[in-house]
Amino acid sequence: MKTTLSLSFLLILILCFNFPSLSFEKNDSTETNGSILKTKPIAFQLAIGSLLHVTNFDNLHISVKKQFTNSFGLRLGLGINLSQEDLGGNDLTFSQNDLSVNDYANYVTTVVDMIYYVRPNDIVKAFIGLGPYFSYSESSTKRTRNNSNYQNNYYDYSRSISLGANALLGIEWFATSNFSFFAEYNFAYTYSWQKYIHQYTDSGYSESYDLDGNETQFKGKELKFGITVYL
Repeated sequence: MKTTLSLSFLLILILCFNFPSLSFEKNDSTETNGSILKTKPIAFQLAIGSLLHVTNFDNLHISVKKQFTNSFGLRLGLGINLSQEDLGGNDLTFSQNDLSVNDYANYVTTVVDMIYYVRPNDIVKAFIGLGPYFSYSESSTKRTRNNSNYQNNYYDYSRSISLGANALLGIEWFATSNFSFFAEYNFAYTYSWQKYIHQYTDSGYSESYDLDGNETQFKGKELKFGITVYL
């Protein structure tokens, strides 16, 4: 069973328990569009980076934000993407029942962003951010087929460690004085150290190689949607 299901369930639980506990009184417009970012300086954020894929909610982001003024804040964020799939026997179709499947993909990011609200008094507040970026990713694909007539083994493994800078731009709308919705898009410039292993055997044939390398990238990372709870 995929780990992604448990992460989706965890997200639903968090939303269900937080919504009733929030005070949903109507906002005073002066507070919402004036000093709310300063009067409630500590915030917790929960976001999903795969919302457009309705069957995959594994890209989860958790952050804590400290607001120093109406315009400036500091945010520490952790991104998690964990998935695993094990199939064999009755899990596969009749034509595949001699095939064993084992896949996993793990991805963790840590970002510290300086957040700047361009116009903090607007109803919909635009913000930008910049800060250091770190990520670790690891994935594996394994296929094994065994029957009386045919044997086949396939294995791929990759690992990447990245350091760099993260930039973002987004918008935030306050539903109440302590609860908001936000959307943001992230960019990253990174230097990565990578490792790749490939092994393949098919009856009397076999191949194997182990590669190491590095790469510099600048690319858009993802569009995230989330909620913020201000304390």
